[in-house]
Amino acid sequence: MVDLEMDLEMNLQMVSEEIAASLEEQSASALLRVPRATRDVLHLCDDAVSLRNFIAGILNKLKKLNFEIEGGRLLNGI
Repeated sequence: MVDLEMDLEMNLQMVSEEIAASLEEQSASALLRVPRATRDVLHLCDDAVSLRNFIAGILNKLKKLNFEIEGGRLLNGI
């Protein structure tokens, strides 16, 4: 019975060490991905600002064009 308990304890200890090593490896790997993910998020934010500005420019051109068209209709009596 004592041998069985010792075997179980040794197996438990080995499994515990394997789990700890695996967790450490996975944590280190995840930490290495954080800087890249942060850079990707910042890049996406910059892209969103650029896209927002581009769309605002298009909207301004459309408003100007609409204003010119409406002004032309008034001048031509349409």
